[in-house]
Amino acid sequence: MTESLLRRGHDAGVLREDFTASDLYYADVANGLALRALRRPARKDYDRRTRFFIDSLRVR
Repeated sequence: MTESLLRRGHDAGVLREDFTASDLYYADVANGLALRALRRPARKDYDRRTRFFIDSLRVR
């Protein structure tokens, strides 16, 4: 399922070609570990940081 989703993003030209399912997995794990180890961020800060991450995946 993840591979299919990423392939659709790659094919549509909206997702960087070098971004892989493994990259997504490790980003998710890192985010989960940060949320567990650190205090919970304010929603607006979490949303802003998530937007930074998502924007970095776009084709430039």
